[in-house]
Amino acid sequence: MSKKGFFEELVRTPDFVGFSTHWIWIWCVFWSSLFYNTDAAKNTPALFHALPIEALWATSLSSNVATLAVLLILSYRISSFFKYRSIMAVAAATTSIGTALLSRPLGDMLATPELAANAYILGGVLTGIGSAMIVVLWGEHFTSLGMRKTMGFCAASFIAAAPACFVIELAPAEFAQSVVSIMPIVSMLCLRRFRADSKGSDPRRVKANDADVGKTPPKFAPIIPLVGLSLFFGVSFGIMKGLLAPAEAGYIHLRDLLNIPAIVAGSLAIIIAAQVHKMSFDRLIYRMAMPIMALGFLFLPLSAPWGIFGTALHQFGYQYSYIALWTIWPFISAHNSIPAGRVTCWGILSIQAGQLIGSTLGAAIASTDPTPFDMAMLAAFFIFVILISSLFAIDKTPSSYGWDLVKPGEDDNPAKKFDEVCAFVAERCKLSPREREVFLLLAKGRNRPYICSELTISTETAKTHIKNVYRKTGVHSHQELLDMVEKTQQETLRTTQIPQ
Repeated sequence: MSKKGFFEELVRTPDFVGFSTHWIWIWCVFWSSLFYNTDAAKNTPALFHALPIEALWATSLSSNVATLAVLLILSYRISSFFKYRSIMAVAAATTSIGTALLSRPLGDMLATPELAANAYILGGVLTGIGSAMIVVLWGEHFTSLGMRKTMGFCAASFIAAAPACFVIELAPAEFAQSVVSIMPIVSMLCLRRFRADSKGSDPRRVKANDADVGKTPPKFAPIIPLVGLSLFFGVSFGIMKGLLAPAEAGYIHLRDLLNIPAIVAGSLAIIIAAQVHKMSFDRLIYRMAMPIMALGFLFLPLSAPWGIFGTALHQFGYQYSYIALWTIWPFISAHNSIPAGRVTCWGILSIQAGQLIGSTLGAAIASTDPTPFDMAMLAAFFIFVILISSLFAIDKTPSSYGWDLVKPGEDDNPAKKFDEVCAFVAERCKLSPREREVFLLLAKGRNRPYICSELTISTETAKTHIKNVYRKTGVHSHQELLDMVEKTQQETLRTTQIPQ
């Protein structure tokens, strides 16, 4: 399928409309001031006043994490959430009812401020529960479709949702809240439409979702790096949100406006990096997303409104990395024969738990009214942690799970050349130009006399280069090096043989 045909397919399917609608709902409810009812929050129980974060964010995100944990446990009992049609109906109804409870008109209709506050808290809980089910259903669906389509749908949906959210916020508050309240229903109707149209004919979906969970032992090793990476990005985003969430009233609207272009820019950036420049996950995440997010913390010590620009820059990097994380899920699912729903639960749970931890920590720090010097020290610390983590990830040996080798933006069924795999290993192991030549010949099975003749070097020089190649690649013999290259190539081919 051509690139033009691929993107034309994206915007014509109910997937695009449904997923875009879901993200419009997310951003209107949690990333704007549309549903943050300060009057209702003032009358919430004392427990919520003791929390450093806003009551809506605390209740919804906490119930979201708890629901995701339950769904994760269930994923080890069932192979697919799609098999249970009632989940879509429950998710849509719960989220829509919860959103309606958050609306100001409903709060004004209730008899007492305390009753309005309780409705506000209940709305937060219901939105957290319902949105957890919705995002898992969408995640399972996209994970079963492959990396390229997952990246395309995510980026296209985010780019469409961001300006739509801006337009909705311009409408009168009561009308906007009513429209947002029905969006979860629209989202699930679109997903249900896909089920009716597909009729189970997608071979990728069958393979990803119909794994025999009863006979297959749980696989945790492939999930561990996913959890660590997702937690890292979630905590980083949460800290930034918590530190700069209490913006002055005059700058809240500016903060919300800056998020729109940041989201669009982050979505466009990963499409360009993956589709045009064919970057691997190594470059997408460790060499681009992490440094961009670190730059956002440079703005922390600055006074308003300049500090708010840090949230936009950080949002840019986070949006970029968020799409990259979603794109990893299909690889893990297909590569390790893990049901798509289970991989989705692990990924989303880790991101959301990280946001909860990070935002609580950030808001707690902000509540102490830190001085500009304190904020400068915090910024330096967070930048140091992010960049060191990035350098450590870049410097590590090639991943046994093959993430670093995968280029999610490649065309369907790309041919992985032997020389490309060798070049990747050589780059990761920091071989010198001459050592790369020696490594390539060794990988092709050539012996020392052949290397001496081919490169016109002495026996001692060849021995030195071979010794350095073994040391840097972490092997001890020619056979181990051959096995390492073969294994790396097989992992890459195994991934790309699955039709996108």
